[in-house]
Amino acid sequence: MKKEDLVSESTTTTSKTLPLALGAAVGVGLIAAIGYTAWSANLKADDTQQAVSQLTDAVTTLVESQSRTQQFSSQEAFQEAVSASIRAHAEEARQAEVDARYAPYEAAAEETPEGQWIYGNLDARFTLVEYADTECGYCKRFHGTPKSIVDGSNGNVNWEYKHLTVLGETSVIQAQAAECIGEQLGNKGFWVAVQEIYDKTGSNGTGAGNLTKLAASVGADESAFQSCMAEGRHRDLIDQETQMARSQGITGTPATVVVDNQTGQMQLLAGAQPAQAFIAAMKGLVARAAEEGEG
Repeated sequence: MKKEDLVSESTTTTSKTLPLALGAAVGVGLIAAIGYTAWSANLKADDTQQAVSQLTDAVTTLVESQSRTQQFSSQEAFQEAVSASIRAHAEEARQAEVDARYAPYEAAAEETPEGQWIYGNLDARFTLVEYADTECGYCKRFHGTPKSIVDGSNGNVNWEYKHLTVLGETSVIQAQAAECIGEQLGNKGFWVAVQEIYDKTGSNGTGAGNLTKLAASVGADESAFQSCMAEGRHRDLIDQETQMARSQGITGTPATVVVDNQTGQMQLLAGAQPAQAFIAAMKGLVARAAEEGEG
């Protein structure tokens, strides 16, 4: 056989074998190789470097693609990787929802004196001590008022929440839910829980629905929450706060005691009063302190 024939046969064999080998790896590689052969023949000399760079990038992408395919050599491994990705995405979305619920209550201290739920500066001059029932429609509408006062007070006012369960067993159960969540998640968790209960309840005994699901939606562990509820762990505290309110002549909700922490003077405002009423009460307490030489 002539040398020219050997070269021709070798070239023919190679041209058949190479595309098959590439096709067995990734079909895209064959297309890229053929495309490059035709394309490079028409290149100008000063375009060669750019062409080589582009081909290098294409080959790198192909190799990385093959490497990723090899990582999932079995269907089981691939499915597990997909499941893990889906779980991670779901957890990320769930955490984003939890974070969104906490955002409005950033002003709640991480830690407070034992047995107190306080929103705002712990060293504020004034405290709005609110006695409320989560099933009370007026309480639900009023809830944003003390918050707005605290948020606009430049640290001079804080807000303390206490239970006065006047609308039956549903109120007590929801109060327990808030306490159980607060036990797990602290002061901020308590405030977020109360807000969520108000948002979910239809008021007047209709309830807030699935409280375990609600607890999970604010970041609480469901099993620990259910244990706390089953034990009735905070029921005595709720009863004590209700009795304390009644001993002060408070029978309806909401009722708010404005306290001047500097002098100890107090003023009770009954009902869902507007913000202006609380501002006037605080001004009155300051004036009284000045008259008595305590301001």
